[in-house]
Amino acid sequence: MTRMKRMMPLVCLGLLAAPFGCSSEGNVNIGNTETIGGRLSDYVGTWTGYAQATVFSDGSDHVSLTIDGNGHGTALFGNGAPPAVPTDPQVGPPVPAPSPNAPASSEIPGFAYPIHGTIVQSDRIQLGIDFNDFYAPWCALQTPQPAMNVPTSDTGYYCGPALGSNLVKLEKLTPDATTCTMYLLDGTTLKVNCDWANLCAVTPVCTCTSSACTAIRTADGSALAQYPAEIDGQLDAAGTTLTGTLGHGGGTTIVLHKQN
Repeated sequence: MTRMKRMMPLVCLGLLAAPFGCSSEGNVNIGNTETIGGRLSDYVGTWTGYAQATVFSDGSDHVSLTIDGNGHGTALFGNGAPPAVPTDPQVGPPVPAPSPNAPASSEIPGFAYPIHGTIVQSDRIQLGIDFNDFYAPWCALQTPQPAMNVPTSDTGYYCGPALGSNLVKLEKLTPDATTCTMYLLDGTTLKVNCDWANLCAVTPVCTCTSSACTAIRTADGSALAQYPAEIDGQLDAAGTTLTGTLGHGGGTTIVLHKQN
């Protein structure tokens, strides 16, 4: 019995030569340490390039990705300047105006999206992107409001009158109007900023408690398929070009070159 106890650490050390290491939580995937692209360290740095046959709302196809040794970092899309930090809770967050003829896109040009759940396996890197990270500073400015629709027993909180709770409908008088009319369950109306109303009431981006509001985001530790977007890429033989996809199930091809 004594001999077997002494041998166990040697068995664990031997495993370190394989793509798995020992930890208190069991085996941890650290990638294939023998090939380029098999280790997280192969991807550490700044990568810049383009999205193939795609432009973002600023008219640019630029993509930039920064990754550190812990798998944390940021992803940027487009060439736009960083959006202004929101300061007014009663209007929608400052979003850069789209370039003429540029398509709408989920990615806000110039915003540094945090990357999530980075893993390296099968000589590929995969990471998640949550577009609602953009709304986190704006949601933090909001004042929680209790739901009012007693028939549905809704006891939650929202950052504004919630559609299906105490909001009957939202009316925009003209397509380019910035002010909308809210028709509330109690028969009253409110004149509000349309962007604020859409993000708080119609397609909410915030979740609230009685004391604070935060952005609705994918929970930490979720599978990458749960994130709104995923980057899945593979290095070339030199380890200086990262080619992959942005999206799920194929998505847009991106080509990135290592800068440092």
